[in-house]
Amino acid sequence: MRGDRPALLTAVVAIAAVAGLHLNSAWGSTQPIFFTDEIGYLFNAEIMAGVGLTPSLTGGSYYLGWSVLLVPLWWVTQDPQNVYLGAMVLSVLCGVAVVVPAYLVARRLGLSPLAGILAAAAVSVAPSRTVMSNFALAENFIALLVAVSALAAFRFAERASLGRAAVLLGVTSYLAITHARLSPLAIAAGLWVVMLGLRRLPLLWALLVPVAVVVPGMLAYRAIVAPMYETAGREERGLGRLLSLDPAAALTATFGQLWYVFAAWFGFALLGLIWVAMRAVGEARERRIGIALWAAASFVGVLGISVVWIAGALERGDPRYDLYAYGRYLDSVLFLFALVGISRVRRGATRRLLLGWLVPSVLVTAIFFIFIVPQVPTAGAWFGPNSVPGIIQWEWPLLTAATSPPWIPASSAALFVVVAAIAATIERMPATRPAVLVATMALLAFSVSSVAAESRSIRPSYDAWYESFTLRHAVEAALARYPDAEIAFDDVRLSDSLGGADTVSHNAYQYWLVPRQLPVFDSAEDDPVGDLVISRKEWPQGEAVGARKVADDTGLFDNALWVLPGPVQDALAADGALVDGGVPSDR
Repeated sequence: MRGDRPALLTAVVAIAAVAGLHLNSAWGSTQPIFFTDEIGYLFNAEIMAGVGLTPSLTGGSYYLGWSVLLVPLWWVTQDPQNVYLGAMVLSVLCGVAVVVPAYLVARRLGLSPLAGILAAAAVSVAPSRTVMSNFALAENFIALLVAVSALAAFRFAERASLGRAAVLLGVTSYLAITHARLSPLAIAAGLWVVMLGLRRLPLLWALLVPVAVVVPGMLAYRAIVAPMYETAGREERGLGRLLSLDPAAALTATFGQLWYVFAAWFGFALLGLIWVAMRAVGEARERRIGIALWAAASFVGVLGISVVWIAGALERGDPRYDLYAYGRYLDSVLFLFALVGISRVRRGATRRLLLGWLVPSVLVTAIFFIFIVPQVPTAGAWFGPNSVPGIIQWEWPLLTAATSPPWIPASSAALFVVVAAIAATIERMPATRPAVLVATMALLAFSVSSVAAESRSIRPSYDAWYESFTLRHAVEAALARYPDAEIAFDDVRLSDSLGGADTVSHNAYQYWLVPRQLPVFDSAEDDPVGDLVISRKEWPQGEAVGARKVADDTGLFDNALWVLPGPVQDALAADGALVDGGVPSDR
């Protein structure tokens, strides 16, 4: 028992650190930031809960896997604010829970209990993971499912039973209906079961599991999201991008992401990827499918989906820094490869593997700087911190005095870790325990990086959002006084780009008014109707028919509440509740 005490104490401290860092990210997140992404998941849940009527949303549709977990929140409370906060709590819990399956995977990778818990905690507190606790997105839930999928894959590799095949296919299939970019994990798992099932026919019965998960999931998805969005589904857009893929843009996207694999995870994910690739080649030579081939095929599939998406954006000329080293899609699986990498830096690791770690690190970095960095736009560009979460602890343009993205410090830090880890392992210093030492250093480095990322990039980027959409309080006050008043949202002069510019207002006010329906119209094409209208702060179409302003929104977006001629306007004017005070209109 005494020998277990250090591991037990370390586990308590490590899990507390993981929880603290995820809570640090979530603290202060009082409303959605991504009124296309987050709102998509929340409205899916609202429709499934039967709480309100179907909204009319801009942006792209989202799958239902994460939304299913949010349904009970709508049953408990129909207050959109409380539902959002509940979704944040669930996201944080998922982010912390990743430690458990990650630890069990680490043990199967050969780490001791002490080293295993340190390594699992390290990959769980990397900024790529904690940053996602700022949002009510599916990312933390996806990471938990990916970790459970890896554990299920190990168990299936240890003993290929029907039950274990069903668990593996069930978890990976649910991943596919949570976000399509993770479908390669389900496809690879299905092929694995089929190949083994050709020799052991009972295993093939497990293929009924993905049918039972994916078919109802996709049918429900189509039925729920189709009425909410005018644009084509994600599948159609993805297929269109694949068919029009530009080879040069695809190469740029590929090598930019490979550099991210190296730099964002201090080289550990790249080492893990190299080791898995070596094992996968061995399995292929032996003409058998094992966990290494499943992991390698899954990574290649996720990378391919990400390349198609990014290449399309690059070809359109989107002025974004992050597209050239995009990381959010790959981070869904990279934390496990980083766990593999940490497990390899230990006593007994071969010099061939460790020195083979250095060569790809230098090669990927050289390609990135020689061919990719010169393509990055230098003027009028911007970046999304959540798209490159593994490297936002460094100084970025638009937020600090930096004049270019932090390619050099990120590369230098990762290369330093690679060289230091190789030196420490090859030297084999007396009393050194490389696995525990490396896992501890990774935990500290990732923890500091997460704190820096939050204070240096995330909050400065999004603080202004939390001061926006305050108009909803004026709307709520007006509707509380006049509950029978009709209210609508005016799309006039809003950007029509997919999820761009101020289109978020279109989604935001529909969300804040749940369960009340908020019809949407365009006053440039249709006459205003009803009593109250959310439109722009300057609204000549409304003023032409006698509309008067009740309140302006604050923050980033151009919205105001107007009241059309009628009893509601007369009452508000009599109370001096209009922006210009005034008197009742003469109708």
